[in-house]
Amino acid sequence: MLYQFIDNYGTFRVKDPQKYNLYFPLTNRRGSILSSISPNLAGDIKKDNERFLTPPATIEDLRSNFLCRRDFFIQTGKQILRASLPYNDLLEIGFLYHKVTKNTGNLVIEITNFVPYDSEVEVMHVKVRNIFSKPVKISPVSFIPLYGRSEKNLRDHRHVSSLLNRIEIEKYGISLKPTMIFDEKQHKINEDIYFVFGFDGNFTAPLGQYP
Repeated sequence: MLYQFIDNYGTFRVKDPQKYNLYFPLTNRRGSILSSISPNLAGDIKKDNERFLTPPATIEDLRSNFLCRRDFFIQTGKQILRASLPYNDLLEIGFLYHKVTKNTGNLVIEITNFVPYDSEVEVMHVKVRNIFSKPVKISPVSFIPLYGRSEKNLRDHRHVSSLLNRIEIEKYGISLKPTMIFDEKQHKINEDIYFVFGFDGNFTAPLGQYP
């Protein structure tokens, strides 16, 4: 059986989930943040069809478009691990949360994505456990491309609307505020700010960001 149910609340697990075409929704109680996510961390994050944090994703993008992935890399010495790639994966799905556990042989990486009940933000919680016989020094680097505009801009004015993006590098991450929003009907000043921030368990900021 593909799914192994582990409680009476519909929570289930799937081994090697990358072998199957799976994706799941994430949202809050008001539906004011709408996300999709798959075992390879692909999908999109949006408030509505006019405001996408990440590039809009189709079912084909989930499989093949690396720009639609919530990705990060972990460097351990000479080895670089990419979180969106499979490492003996075990997927756990509960009520509006998505957790993938990866075992690389030296590290166990647990990645949990969810949208808090009363907040308009998606949280990606990453837990790394060293199972090697020696201490391991790791350097994590995130890679989450920001889109910051309407899904219509995939087809209409894609280049021009990208030129309107303005990026700020901040202590905890990157924020994006396009100067204008426009389509065939109107032009108006943009008031929305899109951002991806990160920190560790001690609220320590990242060493840097790549815009």
